Amino acid sequence: MINNKNLLAALFFILSASFLCAQVKIIEAPPENYSVFDSVFFDQSSKRVAIPFNTDWKVYEAETPESAVNVVVPSVFEGTTEMVYEKTFSLTDQQIIEYKHKLNFLGINYSTEILLNEVVIYKHPGGTIPFNVELNKDLLIFGGKNKLVVKIGHALDSESTIPVNQRFLFPRNLGGIFRPVYLSLIPENGIRNFVHSISLNEKNDRAAVTFNSEVTFSFFDDSLSGSDKSRSFVKTYLFSPNGSIIDSSDYQVNSSGDVEKSFVIQNPLLWSPKTPAIYKVVQKLFRNDILYDELIRDFAIYKLLPDDNGYRLNNNVFHFKGTAYFFNKPGSGNLLTLKQIEDDFIKIKELGFNSIRFPKSVPHPYALKVCEKLGLFAFIEVPINSIPDEFASSESFEIRAVGFLKNMIEYYADFKSVVAIGLGASYIGTSVSQLDFVNKLGRLVKDQSSLFTYASFVNLPEKELHNVDLIGLEIFADETEEFKHKIESGFNYNAQNKIFISEATYPTFKRSTNGYLNKFSFEGQAKFFEDIIEISENTGISGFFLNSFFDFSGDFASLFSGYSKNNIYHIGILDSSGNPGRLSYKVIKSHLNDGERTTIPIGSKKDDSPILFILVGVLLSIIVALLINSKRKFREDATRALVRPYNFFADIRDHRILSGIHSTILMLCLSGSFSLLLTTILTYLQSNILLDKILLSFGWVWLSETVSYLAWHPVESLLYLFLLSVSLFLIHSIVIKAASFFIKTKILFTSVFFTVVWAFLPLALLLPLEIVLHRILAAEIANLYIYGFILLFVFWLTQRMLKGIYVIFDVRASAVYFYSFLLFLVVFGGFLLYFQLSESTIYYIINSIKQYTVL
Repeated sequence: MINNKNLLAALFFILSASFLCAQVKIIEAPPENYSVFDSVFFDQSSKRVAIPFNTDWKVYEAETPESAVNVVVPSVFEGTTEMVYEKTFSLTDQQIIEYKHKLNFLGINYSTEILLNEVVIYKHPGGTIPFNVELNKDLLIFGGKNKLVVKIGHALDSESTIPVNQRFLFPRNLGGIFRPVYLSLIPENGIRNFVHSISLNEKNDRAAVTFNSEVTFSFFDDSLSGSDKSRSFVKTYLFSPNGSIIDSSDYQVNSSGDVEKSFVIQNPLLWSPKTPAIYKVVQKLFRNDILYDELIRDFAIYKLLPDDNGYRLNNNVFHFKGTAYFFNKPGSGNLLTLKQIEDDFIKIKELGFNSIRFPKSVPHPYALKVCEKLGLFAFIEVPINSIPDEFASSESFEIRAVGFLKNMIEYYADFKSVVAIGLGASYIGTSVSQLDFVNKLGRLVKDQSSLFTYASFVNLPEKELHNVDLIGLEIFADETEEFKHKIESGFNYNAQNKIFISEATYPTFKRSTNGYLNKFSFEGQAKFFEDIIEISENTGISGFFLNSFFDFSGDFASLFSGYSKNNIYHIGILDSSGNPGRLSYKVIKSHLNDGERTTIPIGSKKDDSPILFILVGVLLSIIVALLINSKRKFREDATRALVRPYNFFADIRDHRILSGIHSTILMLCLSGSFSLLLTTILTYLQSNILLDKILLSFGWVWLSETVSYLAWHPVESLLYLFLLSVSLFLIHSIVIKAASFFIKTKILFTSVFFTVVWAFLPLALLLPLEIVLHRILAAEIANLYIYGFILLFVFWLTQRMLKGIYVIFDVRASAVYFYSFLLFLVVFGGFLLYFQLSESTIYYIINSIKQYTVL
């Protein structure tokens, strides 16, 4: 039995939740006594032993083994460096001789190489799917310590890993052994390859259950006399959900071989979310009245079939009413204890949900056992999300996806709570290559299991997918009529019972307001989820999943869910601590439990336009006006610079008198205007999902964090962008001065500086527009024209600067335009080329734009 041996040692090692290990932060899980949890899950019995491997580990960077420190497992690390976990363990001679040894890893992230006593015994190509490794007895050391080494690589990329590096609203991805590890000791003379099948008649009042297994005798000669053989048998016990014995039977085994036993259960207790009845079967292997092995399994009996009105569970109409759950806690990432999982699922069940979707990550296998116990259907899926067409049609990516999916089916198909397996999410319903990719994966599932298949789309596909049973629609904070229209338009190509809302997401970064008219508030989320539930019921689709049950943290900062220092995505029904104080929680609970309706206040919409923009715009306008009216010479220069720029730049070339003080003050004002323009646009786009995904396309954490911070902090944004603008004026001047060394004419730095500053003089003309720009954008009347105007304005500024260069350089305009274009192509093109080669950025940007056009 798993016990609490070495528990004190574990407590000693985890006095602190995290610490620095060779400059890599290690986060450890609190110790758990696994014996208090489901013994069937850990394959324990009177003859089977599960030895926890949670203590006495050492971890170090692969390059610096001398820096090893003691840790407990599960534990995770930040960063992408290769880490090595190392442990020694001992087995008695009896344990080595009389048992088979299966080393179980419930979750490693990401790729793994495992060595036993310096010999490689397993290579895990990547992914967090649980796996086990049978240890070769020849490698085990009798009467001594065995050395187990686990090398872990954690780097994700844009194409060859699942999931890819570009992950929109994905939970935080930390490397390490983030789920339990234990060694199973299974008797050599024992029961192997246990499977069961269930046949339920149409009236659901008679169930035929067949158990198949294989008996292996390793210690005995099969040529024994018949009398000796007759004393070898398998005894099978069938237990009801209340623990009483329904039936039992003996099966004589004369040698190693197959065992098959069938039982008939009259009026079986059917598993459902309301009555999660679990049966148990026990098989015992005896020889000469000596018990050699005891195998315990549990199972559930139910029938779930599609119907014209949705689905029928045990001949009753059934709709999936679910939520999305992420294995994530801020601060510890994907490191969850079994107790935390159980407590979270109890809250989900109490709220009234009957299903859980596990998106964007592979679920903890123990979570699926908890689903069985509590009465929750599980939707699991391959963590493929928002893949470009180029990958969907790529043979190499398809091979990886197929391999990943096969491993998922092999491990998870026998969990009775798993009702459907997902083929990925955020597909584009109009993309032929993506639809073909989904169909291929669906065909694989149909060939290898009896599970339903589903795929999640940003818009419903306009053709039937024969290998996909459920078509999911993702909804991101849409207005009620918008997403209702999306659902109903899908009925033209898909049956109603095939459609469900796979992901209804609504951020709450505005927190509590006076009513739901204030978008992205708690009240707005409550109204959104209420509409989702009601429309799901009224349109006859198969169900819905609200995203998500808790707030969670990710690796990338998000514009859409609001800025957070720790990248917490504020989209949950509950906050990350599980506090049930949000209005959404109360509204959902009343709907799902047919309770008294909770009133959602309407409120009044607040003006989100920052007064700061108006004040800064007015202040800069006053300074520019005073500057223009302070000196007649400055006013004349400003007029000439705007109306007759060629002549003005010629005056600079000819060293006509121009005030350096005035030019410097003008530069500061223009920098302020430029920073105000950028800040206004960023603030308006602070929750824009397209900009969010475009930034994510670069796979650069710093870029996402920086833009998100600036978009959500207008004061700091004004300051930082102002300093950046001043720096750009100086950098442009320095670069142009450096270019002047390639011509014969001697150009003074002051001439270059004056040219750059006065070339951008039109920025001062934008100040009146910038004062009201945020309000105009918020009205969403002519935004496309505004963006077009700003783009043309930028081209104008660029043309003015290039004109100034060729005038003061006294060279042909064509030469300046050519070399400037060439420089732009090298810098900007090189930037894009680098990210395209390393992160496939262009593919992801194109895919993001395609998604946005159909959202």
